[in-house]
Amino acid sequence: STQSTWGELSCASSTPSIQTLTRAVKQVSIHSLPEILTIHIKRFSVNSRMTWVKNSARVSFPKTLTLNAFVCCGDGRALREDDGEARPGNGAVYDLYGVVEHMGSMAGGHYVNYVKIIDPASQQRNQWIYFSDTYFRPVTESEVLEAEAYMLFYERRIVANDAMA
Repeated sequence: STQSTWGELSCASSTPSIQTLTRAVKQVSIHSLPEILTIHIKRFSVNSRMTWVKNSARVSFPKTLTLNAFVCCGDGRALREDDGEARPGNGAVYDLYGVVEHMGSMAGGHYVNYVKIIDPASQQRNQWIYFSDTYFRPVTESEVLEAEAYMLFYERRIVANDAMA
């Protein structure tokens, strides 16, 4: 059996009485990326008294998310330059277009959302709208980025090299 404890791996050999402790690094790479990336932020947990509690800690999130360092090319190389900068045209860049926010506590609450809508004329997402049931209003990007996010929705950016593929 294999167990991992704080970066050390206890490896069983073919002889049951011999075990060696080896430093190990675990890396997870993504082989292909989705068009829409959904990130769920864990806001609810069970405390020591076995009751549900909400975590309202501020979680900052970017309006643009670059996943180059986590995407693997198939030959094991990450999609990034040696200096860590994103290479244009690799399709690992995402733009935020939706945020779901939970307002309230475990005893009662309400979900609202922010959506960056598409302008019919330009076909570009250019205006953030706040929605709460039947009420909606335009908001600024800074207001969206200050939301107590519960879920984030990112859309994969289409770049020239991707469009030709």
